[in-house]
Amino acid sequence: MSLEWVLVAVVVGAEPSKAVGGPPPVVRAADGSRHPIADKGFATLFYNAQNGSPDVSVGTLELVPGAAVPEHVHEASGEWLYVVRGEVELTTMGRTQLVQAGSVVHLPKGQKHQAKVPSTAKESFFAVQLYSPAGPEQRFVKRSALDGGSP
Repeated sequence: MSLEWVLVAVVVGAEPSKAVGGPPPVVRAADGSRHPIADKGFATLFYNAQNGSPDVSVGTLELVPGAAVPEHVHEASGEWLYVVRGEVELTTMGRTQLVQAGSVVHLPKGQKHQAKVPSTAKESFFAVQLYSPAGPEQRFVKRSALDGGSP
């Protein structure tokens, strides 16, 4: 299954944006805005508050082996990840578990979490990432602007 079909399957049933000039009904993978995450990987955004989708943000997250995301919380948004490739050690509620391809993760708003891709992983971690409501994904946009833009 291609990434575009995965994104379509995830978005089906979501209420279309009511904003004039909002995002198109289909955003191809090549048309997403790609943002580097330091030396950890990339976030690619397809639908988000910046392009007229305030109810949900849909993107992808790619992290290289050894990459770590420090503990943080999204106070006003839930987060969902559909793991397409690779694995990640997810810590939440004091428990660490290995999450592998084919799994879905739900992190309710207000729940602290952190993640680490094992340094021994044979491939990068790649997941479809959703936030509802949109908002937390803007940290990738802001970081890209500080770094001089995204590639």
